[in-house]
Amino acid sequence: MTYTKVSIRKAAGGGAGTPVAKDPNVIFVRVRDLATDANGVVTGFPTRDAQGILSTASFTMKDGEKAQAVYITPNTINRFDNSEGDPDKAGWTQNFQGEHPGDERPFAEWLQNNLNEDFIIVSKECSDSSGNRVHGTPCNPMKLQAEGQDNNEGKMSTLTFASVQRGKYKAMHYVHDLPAVADDYVEGSGSSGGGL
Repeated sequence: MTYTKVSIRKAAGGGAGTPVAKDPNVIFVRVRDLATDANGVVTGFPTRDAQGILSTASFTMKDGEKAQAVYITPNTINRFDNSEGDPDKAGWTQNFQGEHPGDERPFAEWLQNNLNEDFIIVSKECSDSSGNRVHGTPCNPMKLQAEGQDNNEGKMSTLTFASVQRGKYKAMHYVHDLPAVADDYVEGSGSSGGGL
């Protein structure tokens, strides 16, 4: 990868640091659901351009597999990368946080069945697709930690995801087609499906 040197000026029109509303339907892709080759190597994860940030391809899922959409209260979504490490060993830890209101059974089942999953997370801004971010990679996935609350102040779960270890890349800027998501849960269906 060869970095092209550029100067970075203040964004035209100002307000580059103004908060931008996030789409509440966050997409969770299980790494094991991504397409693989005959040797089991993941081929369905988007590649990056020469600068290491912009996507150059879409997700490809295994036949019959879909991602899952989970509602996250928009103003609680926090997606960020932290740099860390000693000199010559520094890298990025990718992070995603947010709150899901309530503790309905389908969501509790989603937590129960995805606690130890390896995830890729796609979060979206409401302004345009240039605000889409992909967090995690197949080899350095995002892992879930959940903290519940059910008291006089409210009922909710705080979801915190972080990459397994620091790695080479910041979250990817994603400008391609979003993966298809599972059908919404329907009461009495006997299954929570994938969209919550």
